[in-house]
Amino acid sequence: MIGNLINYLLLIALVITGLLFYNDYILAVLLAAVIIMPVISVILFYKTYKKTIIKITDFPVNAGREADILFKIAIKNPSFYPMGDMKIKMNVKNMFYGNEKEYILNVPDVPFKTNEITWKFKSLYCGCITVDITEVEVRDFLGMARKKFPYHEQKTLIILPVSKEASIDMQALSPGDGDESEVQYKKGTDVSDISEIRPYEPGDSLQSVHWKLTARYDDWMVKEYSMPFTNRLCLVLELYNNPDIPGEMDSVLEAYMGYALFLINNGREFYMVWHNSESMENVIREIQTENDIMLALNDIMYVKPSGNGVEAYNAYKNEYENGGFTGLYVTNASNEVNIKEEKLGIYNGKAVIYGL
Repeated sequence: MIGNLINYLLLIALVITGLLFYNDYILAVLLAAVIIMPVISVILFYKTYKKTIIKITDFPVNAGREADILFKIAIKNPSFYPMGDMKIKMNVKNMFYGNEKEYILNVPDVPFKTNEITWKFKSLYCGCITVDITEVEVRDFLGMARKKFPYHEQKTLIILPVSKEASIDMQALSPGDGDESEVQYKKGTDVSDISEIRPYEPGDSLQSVHWKLTARYDDWMVKEYSMPFTNRLCLVLELYNNPDIPGEMDSVLEAYMGYALFLINNGREFYMVWHNSESMENVIREIQTENDIMLALNDIMYVKPSGNGVEAYNAYKNEYENGGFTGLYVTNASNEVNIKEEKLGIYNGKAVIYGL
């Protein structure tokens, strides 16, 4: 744009120099045309500047954390007027964590043509990412006029966690009530159902000794009883964002995803549960397949994490404590939680899973 202005001034100087040496009518007409050129440029600028169309194209639906995210910005000028370079203000925001960054792009505006540029960025954290063109600044061809105006072109993608290998002691799940179709059995104290006979181990109760088999084999044998437990298992996520440890929530999400995949891969249907601190409601999703897990994680990315480290824990206990559910609680705020139940596992020292 500055180059166009310099060329314009040089043209005026050249025409004036020609008039000084050659008193020519054509040069006088040319000088007059050159002098009124900025006026024509400004008039055409204000007639056409809002006709430019800006679109975000080839935008991905989801991506991995710290992966390159590529997309295109297409600028279409349907008019004949060649404007100067266009400044595009773009805002990139992580709706999950609330952090955002602003970028300024300088893009040439070509008449009767669509100009495309490729832009790339990375997200360090999981979440729902919005890319929003919020403002455009344009100038006329000679740089005599400038106009800023708001613009709205927005795209959204989900940065999903990367699953970490996790495991759960299935035998440690607490008992509960459920429909007949949901009740399964594990080792326990129900004397009406013997699950197996095994050799005696230190600590076994004398009441469980199988005296007839003990006499037959001349070795202590005990009866292993069964115990009904419900298949209504809830994997409860505490969406607590610790402001002192950026990105810690990502470790919890990765653990949460790992536990969910472990349950599905071991044939256990369950529910994914989290608390929406804005609507003050528990959200519950029935999980039967890996695709159900991905859809639930997608929904979680739209939820704003809470500043209360026990919000989901308390909300879950209040709603489901007497509902016959077995709850597994995943959090990064273990130091703020006073839970007496047995700890079932730990992931990387950060995400802790508890039985509710």
